[in-house]
Amino acid sequence: MTPFVPWSVPACLALLAGIAAHQLGVPAAVTCSVSAIVAALLVASSPRRRRGLRTLAWVACLAVVPLGQLRTEQRAARPDPLAPLEGRRVELAGRSDGRLLHLDGVSALVALRPTGTVPRARVRVVGRLEPAHGARNPGGFDELAWLRRLGGSQLLRIDRVTASVTSRTFRDRVRDGVTGGLEDEPAQLMRVLVLGEREVAGELRDRFARAGLAHLLALSGLHLGVLAGAVAVLLAPLGPVRWTFVAATAIGFALWIGPTPSLVRAAVMTSLAAAALGLGSGRPGPIAVLAAAAGATLVARPDWLFDLGFQLSYLSILGIVAFGAPLARRFAAGRAARDPRTWVAASLAVSTSAWAAGLPLVLAAFGEASPLAPVVNLAAVPIASVLVPLGLAGGLLGAAHPLLAVPVGWLTEPLAGLLLATAESAARLPAVGWSGVGPFGSALYWLSVAPWAWTIRDRLRPWRAALVSLVALSAGLALPETQRGPQAIVLDVGQGDAIVLRLPGGNDLLVDGGGTPFGDYDVGAGVVVPALRALGISDLELVVSTHADLDHAEGLTTVLREVPSAALGIGHAAPGEPAWERLAAVASAEGVPMLQLRRGQSLPFGEAVVHVVHPTATPSGVPNDDSVVLRVDWRGRPWLLLAGDVSSTVERTLALPPLEALLAPHHGSGSSTGSELLRAARPKVVAISVGRNRYGHPSPAVLGRLADAGAKVLRTDQDGAIRLSPAW
Repeated sequence: MTPFVPWSVPACLALLAGIAAHQLGVPAAVTCSVSAIVAALLVASSPRRRRGLRTLAWVACLAVVPLGQLRTEQRAARPDPLAPLEGRRVELAGRSDGRLLHLDGVSALVALRPTGTVPRARVRVVGRLEPAHGARNPGGFDELAWLRRLGGSQLLRIDRVTASVTSRTFRDRVRDGVTGGLEDEPAQLMRVLVLGEREVAGELRDRFARAGLAHLLALSGLHLGVLAGAVAVLLAPLGPVRWTFVAATAIGFALWIGPTPSLVRAAVMTSLAAAALGLGSGRPGPIAVLAAAAGATLVARPDWLFDLGFQLSYLSILGIVAFGAPLARRFAAGRAARDPRTWVAASLAVSTSAWAAGLPLVLAAFGEASPLAPVVNLAAVPIASVLVPLGLAGGLLGAAHPLLAVPVGWLTEPLAGLLLATAESAARLPAVGWSGVGPFGSALYWLSVAPWAWTIRDRLRPWRAALVSLVALSAGLALPETQRGPQAIVLDVGQGDAIVLRLPGGNDLLVDGGGTPFGDYDVGAGVVVPALRALGISDLELVVSTHADLDHAEGLTTVLREVPSAALGIGHAAPGEPAWERLAAVASAEGVPMLQLRRGQSLPFGEAVVHVVHPTATPSGVPNDDSVVLRVDWRGRPWLLLAGDVSSTVERTLALPPLEALLAPHHGSGSSTGSELLRAARPKVVAISVGRNRYGHPSPAVLGRLADAGAKVLRTDQDGAIRLSPAW
């Protein structure tokens, strides 16, 4: 039996079962009790001669999940000392790392927003405390879960920094050396790549993620491998003693940068391997080192087991050990070590295995993955492998004297530009999506892949592995469709509208795309496109711009660029309006035809029909009142009304039957959602798409009318994204 096999399957099953229990909300007390009973049974039933490490491994696997759950629940239940100040303007002092502020005099921290506006230093800042929220949209970031794992629950919306320590630290001098002489974007890349300063990543994070290169921006094995290798080579004259310095360097670097799941994993694995070599016991097996790193990490931070970064980091290494390394050895067999074909084949095997191992988690978290990422890594990883030691050398030289880092910058600039260009080009490549990736779908995927690890080692015949994969694939295809009827998802885009209409038969529509009239945040890129990807929507049958207001139309420009769309439905053109001009230009550039929508038109989509209720052929001259109004019928019955920003004046002219759901016109403005509309439509559910605003939306008068009508009210500012489906 190969070293890969023992206990890997039962250990993984124990962990997956525990993670599933956590995701399903099983209380930690229940998980602890079940784990204790199973562990006791295992110890009692195990023969005496086989007790020891194997039984201990089982007990440890069973203990990890409840420990993580207990830690998570304890942190969630711990009183938040800042809770009484929520919503207030406060002045706080503490130590900032650019993303978090660790407060002085109290065991608490807050997340700083906008990220990167506060320097890494001891600071005093003024801002408003806000509660962190879970994922408010499909594909959104669960900020509350992330903060709770760190021990916080509040955001600080920064107004100004009133004081900061001005003394220059060693890290400041290293940073200046790393970025000395570089343009803004290469300097930004080097700060993230070499120093792990993720608060300055900004748009780079999304670009590298789309390109399948996000791991390059997360300090891990690549960075520590380069650093440890350099130390080992430089100190080779010391003999075995040099491995002590390698281990110390790995641990010291992780402490200096700051602990993250991937960096801690790499540091523990590097230090354990160095210790084994230093003691003369030879290079330890990768599974043993990986398991020891996971155990040591989870003893200190058991809640990290539920962290996506932790899961992807360990899955990637497991993929390399199970598939990449043996395939690389096979490709190298019978060839010279310096043969370029050997390097390309081995590198591609390692890159593909790491990518494939974490694919279900990537798809579940981000809604898409680049199938060409392994090939892109062939070009990007060697560049990064050179940039890391160059950056470290420049940083150390610059810390001694700024002028010493200048020659290093001459070498760094073109290489950083090449890596940025590679990521930019790769981010434009087509991606694949997989809607509704859940625990069962992920388990079937891994079941279909796992047998080939034994086949590569000649321990399982290929036809048997193919049979297991076929059964798993068939089970996945046999899963029933989760969507049996239409669904409308009113996205939380703040003060604006963006509605995804999912109609059975693969007919997906988008009505409006949100926007930020008083800011430069791209709602289309930040919210709408990620939501479409998370929902598994790869193309749109119709995109509708109800009217040219920025809070409705601005985000659609990014959607048309990023998502193939069959047509753009519009009401009346609005020449001179910035949002309209940009939208029309992008539609023309992307080859998306425009479809004029007028009262009386009907657009069939299978068993659903979208009726255009407004506008009329003659524009009124009031942009809001010329909004496109759509009624969606399902199987011949009126279901949903989307009314843009029309006023009560227009509402009175609409011939409407009773229907089930309504999106309140104009975000609940007092001049809309009038009594006549509510008497005609008699909606059971009313959704209000609204964010923080200075207009008083939703109006108390509208809320009163909805209460009198007996309608259930849902608000995106309170509930996040709202899902509406027919009751029949």
